[in-house]
Amino acid sequence: MDPSKDNQDKKTGPEVDFESFADSQPLPKLIFLGVMTLALCSFPPFTILAPVPLTIGFLLFGKSRGLVLGAAIAAILFGLGKVSPQTFSLGAVSALMTVLYSFLISETISRKVAPVKGLITSGFLVVGIILVTWLGAKVLGDFSIKQMVADQVNQMVEALKTGKNAELLKAGQGEEVRYLQDIVRDPSELVKNILSWLPATVFISVFISLWAGFFLVLRNWPIWRVKVNYPHSLKGLTHFKVPEFFVWPLIVGLVLMLAGEYLLGDMGVVVGSNLLYMMGVFYFFQGFGIFLDFLTHLKVFGFFRTLMVAMGLMIAWRVLVFVGVFDLWINFRKFFKKKENDDKGDNV
Repeated sequence: MDPSKDNQDKKTGPEVDFESFADSQPLPKLIFLGVMTLALCSFPPFTILAPVPLTIGFLLFGKSRGLVLGAAIAAILFGLGKVSPQTFSLGAVSALMTVLYSFLISETISRKVAPVKGLITSGFLVVGIILVTWLGAKVLGDFSIKQMVADQVNQMVEALKTGKNAELLKAGQGEEVRYLQDIVRDPSELVKNILSWLPATVFISVFISLWAGFFLVLRNWPIWRVKVNYPHSLKGLTHFKVPEFFVWPLIVGLVLMLAGEYLLGDMGVVVGSNLLYMMGVFYFFQGFGIFLDFLTHLKVFGFFRTLMVAMGLMIAWRVLVFVGVFDLWINFRKFFKKKENDDKGDNV
């Protein structure tokens, strides 16, 4: 399948010569992509977008140049972290993860692997690397995640005790302020909650970051297709289909979350909740693809489509998860096709 056929939009102006962009003066353009990556890595809300420009750098200018650029970005953020630890405390970690995500996405495209297969393989590979790194640090360096989380929470508590935050805590008005007061009085409870949800948080953040990277890189395929002839399109990612056997770990997670306390004690509820959310991320991908097809079926495009997608991600993500789960039995897309066929019949 040629992505140029599947992804082609209506031309709204003169065609951009992306081939000359890739071939002429590659160094300044590679540096520009690196600056974009560096800026995105420096601001946590936008870190999820950081793999996109670096992935394009990998695809346009080669693996070796991309790795050198990624190493330079990590070194810069590591240095900034030493100078201003409060602002760039996790900058080097974000840069390293960005380089890893970008490399895996670019390798998936370069090797012409289907996007869903690349997403699943890359995601579990990254989770495995994180797990092995943690075990190695724990065995060789006496590393403690609990202590690291406790240190971060204690720093936050100290910040809450100073300045305007202290005045708000003294006032004690509002549910959120009372929650912060509880944290200041007993930080250990927050540490316990963070540790309980840490496995699911790491798992979900890895797959969401990779999925967002794949989505935006494939969405901007005209930029890099002059260098890589990738036989798959964005539709190959959005038509994500969760294997049917995934429903069993989903059921196990649901049972443990509801009745795990009677089976395994408090740990049963923690395990069940983490497993439920881990499986839920895959059903979210499936539900989001159905949502996009639904908007296409309604002929919603342009700015209003972007607005609807943003609202769906921020407000209705739980609904998208349920849509993905029930799609196993209902197959929502068949209703879109049925309506399209009915419209064609009416027009005859």
